[in-house]
Amino acid sequence: MHTLHNNLHNLLQIFGLNSATSPLQFGKWLMVYNAILMVAYATVVFLRCHEGRSESLYAVNNVTVTLQLMCYVIIFLSNIISNCFGSKKFLQSLNRLSVFDENLRKHGHRLNWRKMNKVFYVSLCASSGLLFYILVVDYVVDVAVDNHISIVYWLSVYLPLISNYFLVYVVVLLVYFLRVRYSLLSENFRKILNQENSDDASIRNFENFFVELTNISNSILSQFSLQVGIMFLTSFITITSSLYLSIRGDFSSSQHLVIINFMSVHAVEMMTIIWTYYGIGLKIGDIINNAPQLLTLGGLYRNHFKELVGHYLLIDKTVLDVTVFGMFRVSPSTLLSIVSWIASYLVILIQFTPEKHTLNEANTLWKAADTSRIFLEN
Repeated sequence: MHTLHNNLHNLLQIFGLNSATSPLQFGKWLMVYNAILMVAYATVVFLRCHEGRSESLYAVNNVTVTLQLMCYVIIFLSNIISNCFGSKKFLQSLNRLSVFDENLRKHGHRLNWRKMNKVFYVSLCASSGLLFYILVVDYVVDVAVDNHISIVYWLSVYLPLISNYFLVYVVVLLVYFLRVRYSLLSENFRKILNQENSDDASIRNFENFFVELTNISNSILSQFSLQVGIMFLTSFITITSSLYLSIRGDFSSSQHLVIINFMSVHAVEMMTIIWTYYGIGLKIGDIINNAPQLLTLGGLYRNHFKELVGHYLLIDKTVLDVTVFGMFRVSPSTLLSIVSWIASYLVILIQFTPEKHTLNEANTLWKAADTSRIFLEN
């Protein structure tokens, strides 16, 4: 396995997202580490659910806060499920990808590993810096200084958020690096189509590379469908409630900063997933759109027309599965749909909130780091 693939695998292990040491077995100590994380988060959720609540106050967004906590718990559980059932398959896919890269090298197609490693380290530093900034600002404003929420509530949100944040980071990088390979294949395909005397062997090699890379991509992406789907749901709830607070709330600038920061994390996760999935789809679409030109190759037209038709049909029917359990495709239209849902629910929230109530620190009891559990006096 290439060093870059090892780095991605190690990153998943650090955050309890992959416990496999090989495609055939789990690591004993990694399983113990994941069990400790699971017990720790279960304790945090238990403590949060049993913290004292004021009965003389009315929760305006009580349902929203409960839904958010449920989403974060489901995120944590989905990571455990994916770890148990997909860790070994993920390593197997990485090994297949390493073999694929070696075969590319043998056929004279070289990946720019130096550039890809640079992208990994620079993006890791930038992503870690952004998350560290969010963590520090929210902890200082909400927990350490203003004491709006308890450390238990803070941990109940940020423990699953941190693991899911780096899961999204790994998925985005994997898709980006797969796109780099598709770009290399696309350039090779154009060279084949522009050659006057292309041979059947070069076309067959390209066809095999394209089909194998698509199969590997489908295998990798399918293992993260559960987390991606829940991430979209959590982003929708968080962004909607955060926008509502920003519009109707009368908070200090520091509280507005916390709300905007937390909303931005979810928005960035959602948009980067959509952007990378869309980018790899464009590269595959470029190859499929050029496939009909195979039928016009003069050097092979007379003697190998049936073979050309077979190559074309196989390339045309090779499809990248960018759906979440078949429920919806991850594409720019997904972003438009989510924005429409957010706008619709935001209008409903604003319309059904009495005008006489102003949301501010005087009548608000903060109970969640992202949406702030809002309480209005009866």
